[in-house]
Amino acid sequence: MAKKIRVLLTILLLISASLFSGCSSVNFSIEDTIKPPEGKNIAVKGTWKIQNYILTDNSALIPGKQEKYEQFIGKEAVFDNEVSAIYKDVCINPQYKSIRTSAGTFIQNKYRISEDVLGITTENVNIVTITTDNQLFHELIVTDANTAYVYMEGGFLALKRISVDIDEKIRAESLGSVGLDIDSGDYKEDPLLRSGVLLGIRSADNNYRTLWLYFKNREAKAKLYTSQLVVPRAKGFWEIGSIATDNSVNIYAEPFAELSKKHQPKIMSKINTINKKPDSKILFVGNDYIGIESDMRLGVLPIDNLATKKPVLLSDIIEGGSANTLKQSAEVFISSLDSIRANKLNHQTEEDNFTLQRRNGHWIMKSRLYYKDTAGDRKFEDFDLKQMVPSKLIHYDEMNIPWNEIKSRSPWTRDAYMSPNKDIVILASEDNIIVYTVQNKNTISKQLLKIPLIKGESIIMTEWATGKYADMWGEFADTAFDNSYDNGEF
Repeated sequence: MAKKIRVLLTILLLISASLFSGCSSVNFSIEDTIKPPEGKNIAVKGTWKIQNYILTDNSALIPGKQEKYEQFIGKEAVFDNEVSAIYKDVCINPQYKSIRTSAGTFIQNKYRISEDVLGITTENVNIVTITTDNQLFHELIVTDANTAYVYMEGGFLALKRISVDIDEKIRAESLGSVGLDIDSGDYKEDPLLRSGVLLGIRSADNNYRTLWLYFKNREAKAKLYTSQLVVPRAKGFWEIGSIATDNSVNIYAEPFAELSKKHQPKIMSKINTINKKPDSKILFVGNDYIGIESDMRLGVLPIDNLATKKPVLLSDIIEGGSANTLKQSAEVFISSLDSIRANKLNHQTEEDNFTLQRRNGHWIMKSRLYYKDTAGDRKFEDFDLKQMVPSKLIHYDEMNIPWNEIKSRSPWTRDAYMSPNKDIVILASEDNIIVYTVQNKNTISKQLLKIPLIKGESIIMTEWATGKYADMWGEFADTAFDNSYDNGEF
């Protein structure tokens, strides 16, 4: 009998733990595996009340900052499979992932403050990450079933759950604010459309610059950063670029310099730099990886650790069957060649010899084979990998308008990019970047901007932001970028 009671208690404890964390031990800092909640089993599901705010930086000294936070007090936050909203900050079709980890380790490493600042006394917390369309919405630090904290622009909001159900009035207001008709399920156009994109541009001689385009209610403005690439990352903006020496080039990545120092001569940090041959170039940039070409070889490198000089393997990026994908893709390409060229090629593939390339409005993956005799004009052949580009490399790459339709309308188009809001499309030619509005999410309409490209320039990075994130990126660009686009020129 006692044994049965012990077994029953063990089962009940396991069920109780799984309802909140749904996890198991994995390593020293993340004590539970990442697990997206299924169906209605969302740890933070329900209606919450914003009870307090805690400023954690010097922003309390900034005029108006405290008042900005005070507007949240007493307002609601709601979370379920259809909508996630913290007062007026709303996303639809959210995806949730939860980990259980050490409170001190996570908060100190992520936010550079002690958990004591938030008044957290529990040893472990659940971190619930909310995303939509592969973009981070918010991250909740959940200390118990009814208490959570969310970081927002220099401080934290403290939330208390008041119901495990969503208030239907709040749900309707939240969905309406992003253009969703709750009765029909149809989307209406958001009356305040905001999109922004950072375009990374490489010149013919492998110099780099960054163009910021911001769109609000289909009105556009542009700013240019003439030195290198500005890349948005999880922990702020980074600068990525190259500095040439007499016989080599240093490709580097580092957190964006303090604005007061940005016009001073750059001092190269040797901590996160890779030294390559003079003709080396950056082929693409994502949030966590860059692709390069150097000495006829391709490679994808982690931004955080360029100094290892080791490109990642395809198996590091693609889950399962990467070697087979590489081999089969090479075989398909070789079979398309005439027998003379096919026999001259070395058929051996290499897992670290791949990158991304733009084609027909999308990113594709490609790898490279080399000729046995390199004395001829052609040293190698590139071939497509029969593999969708994983989100590890590029988070957003969607286009509602068919490529053939774009080319039919504008035959000069070399590449095309569409905003996540589906309100803006950017067409690139050999000579210009041209921005158009989009109606009904699939029809190119009015021209907004036409920005000239220098001969030989190409776009190697497109990082989009929407809503409040577009506003935040815009505030950064207003301060950090060099020139505004006015009267047809910078």
